Amino acid sequence: MNKKIKQQAAINPLKTVENLPTWFKFPDSSAMNWQFWASLAGVFIVGFLLYANTIKHGYVLDDTGAIEQNLNVQKGISGIKGILTQDLWEFSEVKLGYYRPLSLITFAIEYEFFGPAPHVSHFNNVWIFALSGLFLFLVLHQLFSQYSKWMPLVITLLFLAHPIHTEVVANIKSRDEILSSLNLFIVLFATLKHLKTNNKLWLIPIFMFAYLGMLSKETALTGLLLVPVFYFVLGRNEIGASLIKSWPVFLAFAVFFLQKRIALGSLDAIIPIDIVNYPYVPPHTDEFTRFPTAFYLFTFGIQLLILPHPLRYDYSYNQIPAVSFGHPFALLGLVWFAIGAFYTIKWTLKRDVKAIPFALFFVSIAPALAFTVLRGGIFAERFLYMGVLGFLLAAFIVIKEKYGHLFEGKAVVAWGFGAVLFFGYSFKTFERNKVWKDNYTLFSNDIKTGEESCQNHRHYAEQSLVKAMAEKDTVQKMKYIDQSLKSFYKSLRMHPTFAESYLKTAVIHQLFLNQPDSAIIYYRKCIDCKPTRQMQAEAYYNLGTVYQNNKGNLVYASYCYNQSLAFVPGYPLATTASNNLKKIGINQLLEPSNVNLDDFKGEKNSDYYFRLGYDQASKGDYRGAIESFEKVLQTNPSSLDGILNIGNCYGMLGDYRKSIEYNDRLIRLYPNDIRAYNNNMVNYEKLGRTDKVNELAKKVRALNGGF
Repeated sequence: MNKKIKQQAAINPLKTVENLPTWFKFPDSSAMNWQFWASLAGVFIVGFLLYANTIKHGYVLDDTGAIEQNLNVQKGISGIKGILTQDLWEFSEVKLGYYRPLSLITFAIEYEFFGPAPHVSHFNNVWIFALSGLFLFLVLHQLFSQYSKWMPLVITLLFLAHPIHTEVVANIKSRDEILSSLNLFIVLFATLKHLKTNNKLWLIPIFMFAYLGMLSKETALTGLLLVPVFYFVLGRNEIGASLIKSWPVFLAFAVFFLQKRIALGSLDAIIPIDIVNYPYVPPHTDEFTRFPTAFYLFTFGIQLLILPHPLRYDYSYNQIPAVSFGHPFALLGLVWFAIGAFYTIKWTLKRDVKAIPFALFFVSIAPALAFTVLRGGIFAERFLYMGVLGFLLAAFIVIKEKYGHLFEGKAVVAWGFGAVLFFGYSFKTFERNKVWKDNYTLFSNDIKTGEESCQNHRHYAEQSLVKAMAEKDTVQKMKYIDQSLKSFYKSLRMHPTFAESYLKTAVIHQLFLNQPDSAIIYYRKCIDCKPTRQMQAEAYYNLGTVYQNNKGNLVYASYCYNQSLAFVPGYPLATTASNNLKKIGINQLLEPSNVNLDDFKGEKNSDYYFRLGYDQASKGDYRGAIESFEKVLQTNPSSLDGILNIGNCYGMLGDYRKSIEYNDRLIRLYPNDIRAYNNNMVNYEKLGRTDKVNELAKKVRALNGGF
């Protein structure tokens, strides 16, 4: 910037538009002609029609966790208070530190008036997406109408039609992404209005919609950083002044993070030790693979922006294996990223037109790269949602500046190329939408390109099992079962500790193949994987039904039902089954012992007294068991199982304070033994100490890898 411009900017940067870049001229009122209003209406209609064929779809994929299993959403408007104080995945037993209440609030309002109505939710996704396109056009019209009169409309239509958006619009849960972009576009529009008029009233919507954008999805933060870029590049302010003028955005950041801290109690996340969704970190792979893999995914993302085929709902383990910098895509990604970042900074400092789209692309893609580098997380098509806009704008401007002479006097060529691209995108989007009809359609379609994804195999197998359960024709039912079992086995070969696959494989052996011994093996494997408390409760309950119905072992069945209730107190199926056995005098709280003390040879040492205590406890003689376990501690004071079982016995006797004493003793000796924390959660719950229960629950989730 030359001295003359600097002097003008220092005097009054917003007084007149003469100090703005030559390409940046706000359209005056005469530009708001019938063509403008027709374009505005056309954008909304096109955005709506592109996804109209999703309105009749059902709940798919993450909609289950966000809506069907979210107890706050199902309470309707009365559940909003709970939504504002809890993690996004609170009811999925995962604490990822995601605070996105706005979309959940809209789901709760829908539930209040329509109940579980996926068609209503899909309709709302579609019109909100179309509305976001409308505001995008307004922003681009303010920015580029003087640069190119048809550019705002073409870029908006191509953005709406790009098939990469299908995951976001067709999946109800991803409304957080749509709301985030809508609020961002409104903020940018208000920023441009403030630049034009210097009317401070525009600062109010900048703050308000920046705050709503953050409530939609935390990654809105990176997109909102475009506001100081606008003040710097367009307003010709210096860096410090640009940051000061952006105070409404930074205030929104502060309010949001303070609210999140109060609501969740912490800004920290508990990252699951989950190879399926976080495969690029130890112990799953080498410590240094995250960086090259992130740049590989960067290249992969650009490839999808250029040629959005094939598209998938899932890129989890091991669809895209970890790579080193020896892989050409990783090296290419690093080079592209470095060059792009360099020129983005350079053009921004020069207040060049190309700074806007390139800055938009890099700030929108940053969260995806950070997700891989910081958390070892997988790629997802929704990460490219805003990146599409930056990519299209950058491509348009580069082509216009470098190769514009090819189109001089030949507007038909440019329009023709744009039309072919638009209709190609639209056709792909319309066809891809059909795949999101329901879970079976989605998983069975994407398994064609997902042979390396253990998650896709598991999902496909589960939905095949659902089909089998609903099928009345025996031959077709067994075809679904065979299909399901093959995919479960494939997922387990890829991921030998995949608890979800073990659980459903056991169900098939129990209910369809009448192989109880195999079912027992798979249920136990599921439990050994230490999955979520809900899954362990389900596995123990099902195991109990095998022992009761197939083995005739009511004592062991009682133990399994009680174990199920230990993980999820009040679990309806286990509660009913346990109570039925109690009516005939069977209430087994400890695993039945097969110890025959008559076969024990040697002196009565600690091993003997441990077996004796376990046998006594399994028969309900808890006081006798305590005496035996105490004798174990006389010779081995740090016996983990001795201390644990004494605490268990006191708990069985209702002496919860004494049980807490022994569990605390165990925790001091073995701080990472999760059983002691679980036992004390039950003890404190019995004593009415919910504060201690919540405190221990956080510790258990941390030790259990976030589950």
